[in-house]
Amino acid sequence: MVEAAPVIQQARESIEHSWAQLVIGIGRALGMRGHRHGSTFAVDLGIPQTGDSWLWNLNGWSIAESELSVVDQEPIRTFTTRPALFGTHIVTSPGLLGHLLPLNSFTVHINTTHDYIQTTTAGIVPYPISDDNTGCPPLQIPDQHPRPSMNESWIALVMRGGCGFDEKVRQAQRLGARAAIVGGKPPSSPGTDDLISMSPASDGRDIGIPAVYVTHATYSALIDLIISSNMSTSGLRTVSVVLGPEETWAWWSPLQEHPPTTIYMNCSPILSFAILLLLPSIMTLITLFVHRVRAARHAARQRAPGDVVRALPIRVWTGVGWVSEKDWVASHPNEPVPVDPEAASILIQEQRDEETGQRTPEPETEGHPN
Repeated sequence: MVEAAPVIQQARESIEHSWAQLVIGIGRALGMRGHRHGSTFAVDLGIPQTGDSWLWNLNGWSIAESELSVVDQEPIRTFTTRPALFGTHIVTSPGLLGHLLPLNSFTVHINTTHDYIQTTTAGIVPYPISDDNTGCPPLQIPDQHPRPSMNESWIALVMRGGCGFDEKVRQAQRLGARAAIVGGKPPSSPGTDDLISMSPASDGRDIGIPAVYVTHATYSALIDLIISSNMSTSGLRTVSVVLGPEETWAWWSPLQEHPPTTIYMNCSPILSFAILLLLPSIMTLITLFVHRVRAARHAARQRAPGDVVRALPIRVWTGVGWVSEKDWVASHPNEPVPVDPEAASILIQEQRDEETGQRTPEPETEGHPN
C-alpha cells in the first residue's frame, strides 16, 4: 500500500495537469489568461474583485492588449502588454514616450539599511541599489542619491508580488512616474508565464497614470537591456521606451514584417472574441443554406424533363367526353383550356400506355345507348 501511494499521487497530478491544460486552451481561445497561485490553477477573467467597476469595465476591458517598444535599440524591440483595469488608459498614437527606470535603481524600502548603497557623483549609478523591486510602499530615495526629475517623462518598472497591483502603481505615481509596468514573477512550471489583467485590491479611482502587465520573460529582457545600456537620465541607467495605445476595439493590428518574406496581421482580441460568439450562428445559417440547396436539387431530380412534358398529348374533358385540344379551342375560341388534375394524370397514363402498346379504356358517358 505504501508503494502504491506515489503511483496514485503521480496519476492524480497527471490528471490535474491535463485538466489545467484544457482550461488554459479554452481560456486562451476566449482571450483570457491563466496563472497560478501556489499550486492552485485559476483563470483570470479580468473582472475586478473589488471596487465599483463592473463586468465589462469599458475603460479597460480584460482582453485589451498594447505594445511596449524599446526605441533606442537596433532593431526596435517590441513586447506585448496587458493594460490594467484601473488608472488611465492610452488611447491615441503613438503612445507614451519615456525613460524606463526600475524602482530599485534609486529607491529602497523605509526599513532597509543604507550602508551598502553605492552613491557616486560622476558617471552612471550602479544598478541595482536594492534587491527588492516589488515597488511595495513605503519607499524612499536615499540622501544624496540621484533621482529622476519631476518634469521628466519616465516609466516605473516593478515586479509582481509583496502587495497589490494598485499599491505598486500608487507608489510609482507618488514618485513622479508617468506610467507603471508590472512584470510577472518567475513561473512555477513551463507554459504558465502569461499575461493577466491587473485589478485593484481597493478603490483605484485615485490612480491617475496608466499601468500595464508584462510576462516574466519580458520583465527579464527589459532588465537585461537596462543593465547593458549606456544611456542614462539624471545619472540613472535607462532605456527609452514607447508604451503604445490599447487595441481593445481595433479590428486588426498593423501589418508586421519578419525577414525574409513573412508578413502577417495580428487580429485584435475583440475580433477573435466576436468571431467565437458569432461562430455558432454562422454555422447554423450555413447548414440551413446547404439543406435548402440539397432539397431544391432533390425536387428538381423528381420532376419530368420539360421536353417530355411538352410532348405529351393534351385532352380536354367536356363533362360528356374527351376531346382534343384543337377541337376544344375551335369550339371555344374565347375560353381558356380547362386544367383538371385528374385529367392530367389520365393523360400521362395514356402516354405511358401508348409507349407500351396498350389502350386506355374510354370513359363511360351518361345515358342509354341508341
